[in-house]
Amino acid sequence: MPQVQHVRFKVARTAHCYVMGPTDGTATELWIACHGYGQLAKHFICRFDVVQDDHRLIVAPQGLSLYYTKGLNKQPGASWMTRENRLDEIEDYATWLQIVYGHFVGQCASCPRIILFGFSQGCATVMRWIVRCRPHFDVLMLWAGLTPEDIDYKPLHPYFAERQLWQAWSPQDEFLPTARQQWQHQFNSMQGLNFTYFIYKGGHRLPRHALKQWENSTRNVGP
Repeated sequence: MPQVQHVRFKVARTAHCYVMGPTDGTATELWIACHGYGQLAKHFICRFDVVQDDHRLIVAPQGLSLYYTKGLNKQPGASWMTRENRLDEIEDYATWLQIVYGHFVGQCASCPRIILFGFSQGCATVMRWIVRCRPHFDVLMLWAGLTPEDIDYKPLHPYFAERQLWQAWSPQDEFLPTARQQWQHQFNSMQGLNFTYFIYKGGHRLPRHALKQWENSTRNVGP
């Protein structure tokens, strides 16, 4: 059998994100929200209408990989990565998110409050990006997802020390059973990650009322 070689190329491609809020330099708060597996950013960002106001810019970048989801209609969905060539995909989406971050920070007022938000697959996506690129932020929320357990976070304690770290879980989550949530809690403690935990009802979803309740609570917690 002839030998097969694997050849890698860097290519330019078009990426997409969706925006809600002012882009004229008046926003004093920036949210970057990463969707879950199989979602599209243009639909995902609509969940954030309950927290949008005239001083808040909300940005939902879309994962670089698209596919047709199951079902008769075969609607397209997006993914941040798979295990195939995973290191290349992590590098690509980290670069993409850093571009998004730099662009939209520049469209805010000076020194905006920055919230990084991940849902489901978007949780590991956000964590791998910030571990790799170390962007400034004030609040991190991982909603219905996990911190990657193949990363040693101990050297990052000074980086995380002055920031709010949150995880949101539902007891009814069909993808993250209680035992998995408890293990993640133990892992975070062993790694010295000082998360505050927000419990909501609704399963593996992002209910608007729960999002609004959490957003209000971030104002009452110091870094």
